[in-house]
Amino acid sequence: MFEQAFKNIAHRSPQEIMDEIAALDAESAEVLGNIKALLK
Repeated sequence: MFEQAFKNIAHRSPQEIMDEIAALDAESAEVLGNIKALLK
């Protein structure tokens, strides 16, 4: 399974990987914001 995941990453450009990291970061920020709002 790990080997398959590595192959998927290997076929992507650094820019594609960075774009996905940025999108996941934005999604994480939204989730954290929702959690903070629930805790108020």
